Formats: sequence, structure tokens, C-alpha cells
Amino acid sequence: MKKTYLQFFLVLFCFSLHAQENVFPDRIVVDPMYKPFYHGVASGDPLNDRVIIWTRVTPDYGQAGNIPVVWKVATDTLFQNIVATGTFVTDQSRDYTVKVDVSGLQPNKWYYYVFYALNKYSIIGRTRTFPEGYADSIRFATVSGSNYNAGYFNAYRTLANRNDIDAIFHLGDYIYEYANNEYGNNPNRTLDPLTECISLDSYELRYSHYKLDEDLKFAHQQYPWFVIWDDHETANNSYKDGAENHQSGEGNWHDRMMSGVRAYLNWMPIREQYPNKPLKINRKVAIGDLTEIIFLESRYTARDNQSINIDDPEKTMLGAEQRSWLLNSLDSSNTIWKTIAQQVMFAPLEVPVYGPVNNDQWDGYRFERNLIQQHIHDYNNNVVVLTGDIHTSWANDLPLNKTTYNSTTGAGSIGVEFVTPSITSKSFPFNVGVSVIKTANPWIKYADLTNKGYNIIDVNRNRIQADWYFVNTIDNREQVESYGDGWVDYLNQNHLEHASNRAIRTQAPPVFAPALPFTDHTSIDDNYDELIVFGIYPNPVINTFTIQYYLTEARKISLKIVNTSGVEVYSKELGMVNSGIQYSNFDISNLKSGTYIVSIYSGNKKLHFDKIIKS
Repeated sequence: MKKTYLQFFLVLFCFSLHAQENVFPDRIVVDPMYKPFYHGVASGDPLNDRVIIWTRVTPDYGQAGNIPVVWKVATDTLFQNIVATGTFVTDQSRDYTVKVDVSGLQPNKWYYYVFYALNKYSIIGRTRTFPEGYADSIRFATVSGSNYNAGYFNAYRTLANRNDIDAIFHLGDYIYEYANNEYGNNPNRTLDPLTECISLDSYELRYSHYKLDEDLKFAHQQYPWFVIWDDHETANNSYKDGAENHQSGEGNWHDRMMSGVRAYLNWMPIREQYPNKPLKINRKVAIGDLTEIIFLESRYTARDNQSINIDDPEKTMLGAEQRSWLLNSLDSSNTIWKTIAQQVMFAPLEVPVYGPVNNDQWDGYRFERNLIQQHIHDYNNNVVVLTGDIHTSWANDLPLNKTTYNSTTGAGSIGVEFVTPSITSKSFPFNVGVSVIKTANPWIKYADLTNKGYNIIDVNRNRIQADWYFVNTIDNREQVESYGDGWVDYLNQNHLEHASNRAIRTQAPPVFAPALPFTDHTSIDDNYDELIVFGIYPNPVINTFTIQYYLTEARKISLKIVNTSGVEVYSKELGMVNSGIQYSNFDISNLKSGTYIVSIYSGNKKLHFDKIIKS
């Protein structure tokens, strides 16, 4: 059947794989001042008495085994009033990441935290706890679709600079698994590794590369985050038994999926509630009596293949167990608002004749969606859905029945949905067809198909409002943004109205965490002025390994491997290597199993050495 131009562009949007080029230089700088905490700090999953704090230690050359990391939490940036402290021992099994669940904190309070390892302090992070009991208001941001290869993370920087929010919710696609230039071809935002992520070491390399971005690091440093994964943390359009771009030659799907999950849990400030059930990231948190946030897992636990008939009553995205948990959580909540934070668009999005635009969304799981909507209609009120994934901006009513929904009054809507745009991931090249989309889908009140940015969700006891903010560009680093639009749902209304003004927080913000490490570094290792090695992946090595490193200036590099007797068994000249973040691959399949020392040289000067195990 012939498609209209609108249908063509909608299909192109959902499945296209290329972004606009630009000619601006990559601005990542790795400063030895931040040794050994080059990846910054982060916090997440705050409750009223606890919060997760995170960092990653880059081992010193020759460092092996366990690394003790001291952490401290205080109410001030000078750490004169320390309220909690302890030691976490990290090692290579978790890629030297550190994650601590700090408890015993006071509700509704901002805190500062810092780490200490290898005789150095990290930068200071800023975090907070949520209120207990009565809560007047809360204000947070929603983000999604942060594709490094597509452009600069300006939205992270402008968002963090606002200093008027309590937390950031990342609703999925924190990284992208694709090979360089496969989904975004900015020549100056190249990926590490260049190849598609499939194994644990490649996913860990990708996270390491992302978290060296200064704008992302700043946003993590200043606010606690709530995070949930979507598909690109493993592979596009993934489900429990596979993914759209997982090919037969890429190994076992379950192994790949669990590698992506393990890297995510190591590198993200997420509370692991069930150590023996790593896929179970669905969780909920009450923000006093104001709202309960219910986070869903919709990819790996139970999701059926998208190609199954969309009206099949057995087809599921959540699975019976999580769906029951969701409905029970809604029913048992004593808060004013009930907020569902999840990955893919919940409201219908259809075009005439063609039907649903994308079966990876809830449109592809209509029977299960109908069950959830009917339950909300029968037993719940003031339900709000927060969504990422689609790279564009939407404000939707949620019609129980599309034919009886009244677009003028909002009658027949059981709740509302706010969809955040992407940080950088591809959207439409131009804003066309919005009026046609809204005519075919009258519950859609607002849509923007081009801009990048984020949502600010402002909640009080009388209404919940979403404001869209858009950055000027992702082609070069700048901090210019504009206000897009605002939509509001009033208490017990369950449908949207256009906001008369953007929501504004008036109370004074807390002091930013400072940019520099906690204490001055007066004795920087000269070797680290020349070379920083972030990691050797994997280790133990089967046949090949990758070294991810940073050079402050271009220089000739060579690598040598000696056995435990000091006999050289491998050498490789890399030639002149450019400054910046690099990675190099080495094949040692001819070496016997055992322990070896890897050394990196510039001429006759040894810049780094470390131990590897050949299995």
C-alpha cells in the first residue's frame, strides 16, 4: 500500500542510522590533576535516608590486586562536618569501579562526598536525600538518548548549570553499542572502541570513554541520578531472546546481554537490590507524600519479540510478575501523584492506513497496555508516565478508548505522558507533519520532532508540569538553550492543558560542588604527564587484549611483554601515536598461559607497566 510522505518520514525516523556531520574538534581533555579519579564521581537512587555514591579508580602503573578507597560524606564542601565515612575495596573484577550505599542520612538534605585512593582525593560530588512525610514540591529533569558519536552533550551542561533541580532521571540509551559512524558520524566525536560492543570488555571501554566527557561528568557531579536502561545499553530493539542487530556471528545473545548488564551495573550509580537477579532494576521510591516514582524494566526480563502480532493476548513487554508488581504499586501508593518512569512511548502513535509507527513501543503490545490502562481507570488517579527512547518531544493524554476520547475536554483520558527529547540521538531533520500527526492522534497535545534537550518536571500538591528546554546545537560545545513549551496536568484532572508560564523554582539553590579535586596535587607523577592508562580489557586475556590510554602529546610508542623470569616474549612498535584518547589491540595467542608484565615505552623511557594473565 502506498505510503504518504508523513508515513515515510515516520518510518525513516524510527529506523534510520545516520546523523549530520560536523567539523568541530573533540574537546575531551584528561588532566593529570584528577589522577586517579579521571572519570569523576556520581550518585544515584536517593531515598530519605540513603544514597548511592560512585567513582572509578584508574590504577597506578604497576598497581595490581585490591585497591582500598576511602569515602566521606559531609554537609559542607570543606568536610568540616563529616556525617559518614568508610572504605570500599575495588579490583579488576569490577573494572576498578566503586559503589557505596551510604545510609543513616537525614531526610530532605543536600550532602557532599569525596573519595581518596592511591594518596589522592577525587573531586567533590553533591547529592541529596528526599523528604519523608509531608512534601510541598519536587523538581527533576528527564533525559534520554545520549549518543556520543552524534554530537556534543551540551544539554547535560546547560541542565546542570541551572542549579534548580533535585535529581536527573535518565530513561535509557545512556550509551550506544554501535560501531563508530554506524549511528552518528561526527568525525570529531569518535567512539572507543571503534567496533560494535559485544563483549564485557568492549562495553566497559565504551562506558569509560563516555564518562571522560566533561559535560557528562559535571552533570553527574552535581546531582543524584535515577537510571534505567533501554535497548542500546546492549543492542538495538532488544528483547529477552535477541535484538534487531544481534547477528548469528556475534555469539550467544544471553552472554552478550549479561555483559552489557554487568558493565552497566558496574559503571552506573544504581542500587543493586537483588545481587542474584541483576536484570531486576524495576524499583520505586516515594518522595514524601507527594509522588511515588515507579521505575520499569522493559527489555530483558520478559519482553517478547516485537514481530509477534500486536494484539496477541500473550504478548508481553513487562511479564506477568512485573505487571502485577506495577499495578499493586499503583494501588498501594499513598502519595498524591503516581509517576511511572519507563522507556518507550505509552500513548498510541499511528498514521492513517499504515497503523502504528513502531511496534517496539507500547503500540506493539496493545493487549498488555489495555490491561494496564483499564486498571488505572478503575482504581487509580493522577497517574503520570515519563518516557524516553523516541529522540523527540511529546505531551500526550492517555486515552482509555481512542474512539470515545474527547480531545476538546480531555474526557476519556486516564493519565498523561511526558516524552523527553534526546541529548544528541538522531531525530527528524525538520519539523514537518506535526499537525497531521496530531489530527490522526488527537490525544497528542504537543510534538517537536527536531530539537535536542531535556524536560524539567515540576511537581507540587496541585499540579505536575513538564517544560521542554532545547539546546541551540550539538555540533560544537556551547551553552545556549531556549524554552520550548510547557504542559500541565492538574490534580484529579488526568488530562493536559497548555501551561501559561514555565515553572520556576524560587528558593535559593545549594552551593555547587567545586570543580577541582578536594586537595591540591603538588606532586604529579611525570609519567602521568605523558601517558595515562585507563585499563587493559579483558584481563585475564584469552588471545587478544585492548589498552585504553591517553597521550598528552603525540609521540612514538612501543609495547613489550616479559614473562616472570624477565625474558621478553612479545614486542610491538606502534609508531607515532596522536595525542588524545587512544586504544590499541594486541594479539598474544602464541603465548603460553601464565602471568606477564606489559610495559609501554616512548623511546627508551618506560611510561607504564602492568600485570596481565594469559588464560
